[in-house]
Amino acid sequence: MHPTSRKKLVMSELNKRNIRKRRLIWKQFKTAIFIVCVACFSWQSANFFELYFTYPTTTNIDITYPEVLIKPAATLCNTNPVKRSMFCDKYPYLCQKPSNLTEFCKKHSHFCEGGTSKLMIPKLEYYANDSTEEARNVLREIYIHDIIKDGAEHWSWEKPSIVGLW
Repeated sequence: MHPTSRKKLVMSELNKRNIRKRRLIWKQFKTAIFIVCVACFSWQSANFFELYFTYPTTTNIDITYPEVLIKPAATLCNTNPVKRSMFCDKYPYLCQKPSNLTEFCKKHSHFCEGGTSKLMIPKLEYYANDSTEEARNVLREIYIHDIIKDGAEHWSWEKPSIVGLW
């Protein structure tokens, strides 16, 4: 073998060893960095969970039961807030006796309790002989102006009628 070729062979083997050595060192370096990162992550996680689990999480719940339980009552919705007697006192020309007094008293007995001699209803709806648009307009005016001016107490019902309790 020629001395130069021998030298080339040795050099190529040295280069291969160098490359393998460098690769090994690089892999070891990356592994060390990874291990350090995992260790730091574990340390931070342990500190976080230690803090998390030492935070007080006690909850005090106080449950009380009333001795007497009031059942809910029935709600009566009144779509006509104007008191009938007040309306008929102020506007008698817009009121009349019901067209069928017997049927009216059967369906609305609370109106007939005090006697039917002075019973007057607004000229609206089914029980009136002649339902007038003027009565609707007056009611609209009461809703818009008079209730605001006079107050709801003046025009409204004195006390709500109780339908019944459950």
